Amino acid sequence: MTQKSIEEVKFEEAKKLVAEIQTIATFNENITCAVNISFNDGKGVHSASSALGGAVNGFKKFKQEAKENSDENN
Repeated sequence: MTQKSIEEVKFEEAKKLVAEIQTIATFNENITCAVNISFNDGKGVHSASSALGGAVNGFKKFKQEAKENSDENN
């Protein structure tokens, strides 16, 4: 593999990690995250970003909707 292809693979792996971190922050009450990665392939800069704030409010909304759905099913 060339250095460029190795870097492209690593960038793809890093994007997967961003998605995992985003999932963790979305579904956990007290976790907030901000992530940015970029890759310059010589033709342009490619980036993946995630910024999740107000995690407590999102988690409370998620729990409330889950409770409402559960109540409807019972």
